[in-house]
Amino acid sequence: MGKRAASGASAAVEPYPPSAVDELGPEVAVASAELASRLERLQETFASLQIGVVDGYFVKLWTDPDSGEWVAECPTVKTVAQADTREGVLEAITQLTREMLAALADMGVAIPARDLQPQ
Repeated sequence: MGKRAASGASAAVEPYPPSAVDELGPEVAVASAELASRLERLQETFASLQIGVVDGYFVKLWTDPDSGEWVAECPTVKTVAQADTREGVLEAITQLTREMLAALADMGVAIPARDLQPQ
């Protein structure tokens, strides 16, 4: 675990100093290092997070810190895509989202309401 910083609008988690972790034992030291690594990857992911719109549906885009690939998700339509570039993932999520909406319509299933309605 770590200490929460009290300053600023968003709280940051700081790992315990290595000397404090070492006193707790090797298992805790390994767990602390793994958590610090996961936290760093999450911070990288959040830093790259972007929001877009495909046919009135919100799309989240981010880079995977492990692979460096772009990931896109349309939560409302339940589609996910992955590609090497931002442009590639936007093209893929657009195509997948449209294909999913067409498949739902073909099956007679209700189409999810758009996140943004045309005005």
